[in-house]
Amino acid sequence: MAWARPGWSLGAAAIGLAALSLGGVVRVVAQSSFQQALTPDRLLGRMSATARFVSWGGIPLGGVLGGVSGSAFGAPATLWIGAVGMTASFLPNFLSPLRTMRTVPEAEDPEGVGGRAGSAASRPDSPRPGAVRRSSAQGASRRDA
Repeated sequence: MAWARPGWSLGAAAIGLAALSLGGVVRVVAQSSFQQALTPDRLLGRMSATARFVSWGGIPLGGVLGGVSGSAFGAPATLWIGAVGMTASFLPNFLSPLRTMRTVPEAEDPEGVGGRAGSAASRPDSPRPGAVRRSSAQGASRRDA
């Protein structure tokens, strides 16, 4: 937006930046939902930490590459390179089969007990979520909360 002149180009730049930001938010929500739906409960923390490390780890790398590009090609060319890269960043997601997916595929069940792998609800000896375990001394006639 630094080179936008007053008039329609300034408005187009502002609308483009807003659309790019909105697209990023939608992608992050969809990506996180998909990852969490397919990841066994016991691995959710590791998966989230790894995804965050990879995505946020690119930020310092981008800063270094921007500085090198700015030194080699100058500021205007570097800004154009960044603009083209940001504009093209939707292509991997757009061309992916995930774009048309409407249901989450069934995850493999490595433990062979049904349900989400590793979740408490998938283990036959686990109470249903929200249930209170009672010992046999408390009486069998009492209902679970």
